[in-house]
Amino acid sequence: MSRLSLKNPLLTPSQILRSPSQERGMSQELESDMRAYGCHLIESSGIVLRVPQVVMASAQILFQRFYYLASFTDFSLRSTVLGALFLACKVEENPQTVRNIINVVDIIIKRDRGYPEIVTDGYDSEYYDYKNEMIIGEMQILRMLGFNVQVELPYGLL
Repeated sequence: MSRLSLKNPLLTPSQILRSPSQERGMSQELESDMRAYGCHLIESSGIVLRVPQVVMASAQILFQRFYYLASFTDFSLRSTVLGALFLACKVEENPQTVRNIINVVDIIIKRDRGYPEIVTDGYDSEYYDYKNEMIIGEMQILRMLGFNVQVELPYGLL
């Protein structure tokens, strides 16, 4: 198993300065807003799901890493948030049901947009669309990161 360090970084400085989204024509300001909103969705959903801070932080790191390798124009923010949260729950050994993750993220998005907060039924087509979106989001994250989902967090030191 390889250890990550400053000598072996995940990204090169050029990858950090010029992301795939910017190469596709997205402004740096819009990309920063999308990154912040994705982290907001993960944090808000994690609070409602009552998962430990470690799970939320890991999901946010996976989300950020993914969009340094992929563009916001190619991959849906919602599916990446769903996939990152689902994957982080598994990696940090704090399993959550697919239904709970989908319902919570959906409610947070509806609340942010001012829509009625109606929970999706577990048997309708909308729920299955979300479920497929979450599974695809998780697979895309794993594929882009080469299954490197190791996240070093400072909480142990603190």
